[in-house]
Formats: sequence, structure tokens, C-alpha cells
Amino acid sequence: MALTDTRRAPAAPASRTGPPRRPRTEQRWPRTLLAWGALAAALAGLHVTLAGLSWWFVGAGYAAAVLVAAAAARSLLRSPLWPPLVSLAAGVGLLTLGYAADTAILGVIPTLDTVGRMGLLVESGIASIVEQRVPATPELGIVLLIAVLMIACAWVTDVLIALRRPALVAGPLAALLVVPMAIRPELTDAFWYLATAVLYLAVLRIGARRDSRRVVLVAGALVAVGSLLLPYAIPGVRDDASVRSSGLRTGVNPLITLGDDLRRGDPTLALSYTTDATGPVYLRLTTLDNFTGETWGPTVGPERAGGLEQFPVPVGFGPEVRSEEASVDVTVADLITHWLPLPYPTTSVAGTEGDWFWEPETLTVRSVASGARGQEYEASFLEVNPTAEQLAETTVNPASAPLGSLSLPDGLPEIISATAHEVGDGAGSAYAQALALQSYLRGSPFEYSEDTPVEEGFDGSGMDALAVFLDVKSGYCVHYASAMAVMARVLGIPSRVAVGFQPGGREEQRSPVFQVSTNDLHAWPELYFEGIGWLRFEPTPGRGSLPQYGTSLVDDPNTPQDESTQTPTSAPSATPDARPDRDETPQTPEQLAAQQSGSVLAALGVLAALVLIGLVPAAFRTAVRWGRVRRMRQGRDAATAAWDEVRDTARDIGWSAPDSETARAFADRLARQITIESDALGAFRGRVEDSAYGRPDAAAPSPAELAAVRRVILRSAGTSTRVRAFLLPPSLLYRWRPDER
Repeated sequence: MALTDTRRAPAAPASRTGPPRRPRTEQRWPRTLLAWGALAAALAGLHVTLAGLSWWFVGAGYAAAVLVAAAAARSLLRSPLWPPLVSLAAGVGLLTLGYAADTAILGVIPTLDTVGRMGLLVESGIASIVEQRVPATPELGIVLLIAVLMIACAWVTDVLIALRRPALVAGPLAALLVVPMAIRPELTDAFWYLATAVLYLAVLRIGARRDSRRVVLVAGALVAVGSLLLPYAIPGVRDDASVRSSGLRTGVNPLITLGDDLRRGDPTLALSYTTDATGPVYLRLTTLDNFTGETWGPTVGPERAGGLEQFPVPVGFGPEVRSEEASVDVTVADLITHWLPLPYPTTSVAGTEGDWFWEPETLTVRSVASGARGQEYEASFLEVNPTAEQLAETTVNPASAPLGSLSLPDGLPEIISATAHEVGDGAGSAYAQALALQSYLRGSPFEYSEDTPVEEGFDGSGMDALAVFLDVKSGYCVHYASAMAVMARVLGIPSRVAVGFQPGGREEQRSPVFQVSTNDLHAWPELYFEGIGWLRFEPTPGRGSLPQYGTSLVDDPNTPQDESTQTPTSAPSATPDARPDRDETPQTPEQLAAQQSGSVLAALGVLAALVLIGLVPAAFRTAVRWGRVRRMRQGRDAATAAWDEVRDTARDIGWSAPDSETARAFADRLARQITIESDALGAFRGRVEDSAYGRPDAAAPSPAELAAVRRVILRSAGTSTRVRAFLLPPSLLYRWRPDER
């Protein structure tokens, strides 16, 4: 039979029209990969504003999930409306699984409770951004905001590419690139701007006409240059120094930036208070009991949401310890923090606005969404005053000490442990040892200096910094508080570091109002004694005030001789529904989410690994197809490569395609199974036969014609069949199944 009846006109010479453009199906995955790379590069530019890398992996992972879901949907589904819906559903489902699984149906379908949880976490993230300095610690709320931003940017990017408007992808990229410049222009990292611009150019170039190179290059140059110059052409957010000149911000761990806060310049009013207490009032923000060796950090324990009307009995407080009720009325000025400044131990708080909760072990009060700025409230507390006899008999029982209050990292410098034993050994009771440490640090030759740690290069609270501090004997409250707390643990005394405000001074000489400025931000150690509880100490020379119970172990002769048996003021009783001290049940939306998504990164990693494993067969099949397409472009036995790919495509959807069958017989049989009206198969068969058996100069089948035939075959199968063919292509196993040949 003559084959000329099925021949098509040969393609125009390559010198006139250039190589044929790749079909959109072949452009989809490379463009998806490049779009993800551009988004990931733009996100990496935020490294100047956030510490660590975990936030980048989370954001890049969510963006990849959205883009891959969209590209896969376009490969398998006919309607152009489905891919955006599928990708958006994938992003929302993964976001729900990572941050609010307990509020969702099957862990991924959001409910109204999910929306409420996400709202609280978003508010927490925004507040955390406001109160932290650069580079900020990526708290849970901040990471959630990054995940949401990346899902939105990836979804918009995919839609724009699908609409053949790749130039508009600059919009989502700009949304990420603008973040550092909005905070402060000099924070921008030129490398990641250029990397993003290069990848953006690659997105524009794929599928573009040959004559569009100049346009792409000019557009790319404008984007690259503009991205570097734009930060200096627009007004940025006030930098950190200007913001802090009118107030004070305390982040997740205020101990880390306390030195900068003290060196910040002219003091401003943080808060004011009146009190009926007999002694000075220290107002705590938080306590730090987790000493990692690098710094002190808070241990977030169980919380009791709401209900500040009655606090539990302080941990370790015995009924025989003398105490008196006192109160303080606080007015917070320009202080931005999620902690409420309170004395220890607080028994109740009234007058606050917003949602606040206390932590039973530390009695600190904090909020997820509310702030301390502008709050006016009254706090009742106990002035604890153990007797000299009680202090002289203090002991420490490691078995009953608060969890983690005796932990020390490995590799503690010798100077720390040697100094602790030199000062404390032989002092007698545990309290006497603590008093000896306090006296040692307050005495000569130690001196208070906010500049020496910076000049000597040991500014910090880690064990290496403490070793230098004990040698140099000059520093500020962070070093004194941390040194005493660590040395107390060396001696077996439970300790922690409190951060807050020292008492401040009176507004006027006889005024009842005390004013606390930003210069009064302070750190001090608290030590735990069996039967008494936590007691404050003041080892920093020239700062704060010494607690009365720490001045002497000798009883005051002017006091009644039976003072140790005086009836103590009744301490607040625990509420019936109060949880045990170590109850790990999460009580707030933030803690519920933290408990679930503390391993969000690991969960995403496992999910990504499973997805990659599941895509291995598809990747091999894609590699085989690309290899055949490459052979077709290079003219190396193009007819055989093209027809092998058509056979494998038929095998993937379950159709028989034995090698012994001729191209014409196979095409005729295939035409009866195809449900879509198209002459692509017949024309393609003719081109294959011409190339294989016709004149040497006969035009070979093109990759575009191959893609058209594959599209016809795949669309003749159902959606589930196409999904199976993509994930588990049977053609890969054909060479090991000779019975089908």
C-alpha cells in the first residue's frame, strides 16, 4: 500500500521559522519548578528579619504543595476550573492539619472553630512581630503568617501562569520582597533580590517567542535594578531605634535584649504604680528556668485561661511562713508586651482588659492576643517574710524541687563551679549559701557596667559569657543574675532568673506614685527553698534593693520572741478545678496549636518524603518520555522514539500494545478505542511511516504532534485511570513482562 495518502506537508525549514515551540504540557512542570524557586528565593530574603531557617522550610514546603497540586491537577483533569480549586484545597487542608487539626473534620477540613483558632494565632503572630526586634524569633504565630502568605502567593502565581500572564508573577514576588524593605531598607539582601529576578526571567522565558528575548531581558533588568533601588525610593517603617525611643518592647525572651534596652539612651516612662506594701515592689514580666548553656529561656507550662480573680498557692509555700497581704495599682504606659507586670506572689488581679491567663508554677500572667500597653489594674500579692529560724533551717530536696530548676548543661566552665564551691561551701544552710553568693557578687572588686560586656565581647547569659564575667568582674544585671542562678544550681539550690522592673522612684518627694522608667528594666535570680518557696535575691551592685530577709540570719531583738509561731496570713487556696502543677493539658488556643504543630516541620518533612516516594515511578516515566522527545529533536531515529512513546502511553491506561503489531494495525485498533474525535492519530501515524519508510528527507514527527496524540489517548480514559497511569505507569514494567510482547 502506498503511504503517500497519509502524508502531510513537510514542516517549513528551521532557518525560516525556527524550532517548534514546546507545547504547554511540556512547559508546565519546568515553569512550576521555576515559579517555586522564585518564591523560595524571595522568601529567603526574609532571613534578615527572622532567626533560624525552620520558617523558610515551612513556607517553601507549603508553596511547593500548592504548586505541585495545581500542576498535577492540570495534567489529570480536563476542566481548567479544577486545578485552582484543587491547589487551594490542598493548601488549606495542609495548613489546617499543621495548626488546628483538633478543630477540623478528619484533621484537614476546617470548621468555624478552625477559623477562630487561626484568627487567634494570626493575632499572636502580628503582636509578636510588633514586640520583637530584628532578627525576631520565629514564634508559632509568625510561622503561621509565613505559611499563609506563601500559600496565597503560590496560588496566585499558578493562576497567573495558567492564564498565560507570567509577567504578573512579579506581584506575588514583590509581596515577599517588600517585607524587609518595609521594616528597614538597609536590611535588604541584594543576593536574594537578584536570585529572585533571575528565576523570574526564566519563568518569563519558557514558552516565549524567539523574538521576545530582548523584551524579557529588558523587563528583567528593570525588575532587578528596580528591586535594588526601590527600598531607598519609598519611605520605610521607622527603624528599631526610633520606635524604641518612645517606649519599650519586650519580646519572647527579654533577657536576650535587656542589655540593648539598658543602653538605649534617654529613659522613658514604662509604668507607674501606687502601693500599700511595706517594702519595695519588684514587678515581674516573666521567669526563665531553662538554662541551655547559651542562654536562659522560659519553659511554657500549663496555663489556666481567664479567671484572674484568684491565683493558686505559690509553689513550695508553707502555711507556717509569715506573710502579709498587700496591693499595688498599676498604670502601664508605653510598654509593648504580652506579659503583665506583677509582683510575686500575686493572689489576684482586677481591672485588666482582654484575655489573660496565669501559669501555675511561676504565677506570671500573659496573653495571646492582648497587650499590657495602656492597661490599668489592681493586683493583690503576699509580702513573704520567713523568720530567721526558718531561713537557718532551709534545706533542698532534689526530688521535690521544681522540674528543671537544677539542670545544668554539660561542659560547664571550671571557673563557675570552682567559684560556687569556694564561696558557698561551709556556709551552712542552703539560704546561707545563697546569701554568700549574693554578698560575693555585690562586693568588691565586682562593679556594674553596661559597656564592659560589649567591649570585652562576652555580652550574654551563656556559660562562656559567665566564665569571662567571673574573671573580668564587670557587667550588668543579666550577668549577675545568671551567674548567681547557675552557681546556686552548682551548689544544689534550685534557681531561675526573673525579668521585669525594679521598684523605680517616687514621682515627687512625698508623692504616693512610683514611676518606673525604661532604665528600671532588670533581671534578678529567684531561689527555691523547701517549705518557703521562691525567694528573690539581688546580686547586682548598685541596682535594686536587698530583700529584708537576706540581710542577716540573726533575729531582730526588737521583734517578738515567738515570731516564728505567729499565725500567718492565710494564703489563697487552690480553686477546685485547678490542675496539678505538672498538668500538661493545653489550655489556650496558642498552646493547643503549639502542642500539635511543634512538629509541623517534621510532619511536613515526612509528608514531603512520602510524596517524593510516591512520585518516583512518575519521575522515571517522565524521564523516559523526555529522553524520547530529546531524540526526536536531535533527529536520532525519531520515528521509533515517537512510536515507542505512543505505545507506552496506551499501555499506561491499560490498553494492549504488543511490539509485534505494525504501526498501521496498532493505529487502526487504537482509533476504535479513542472516544474523542481527532485526526491527530492518523496524521501522526502517517508522519511516522514517512519518516521510517519514506524518502530520506521526509520530515520526522515533532514533539508537538506527539503531545497531541498523547493528549487524545489520555483523555479517552477516565480520571481515575489517568491518575493511576501517572502515579503507577504500567509501561515501566513492560520490558520485564515478555508475555505481552
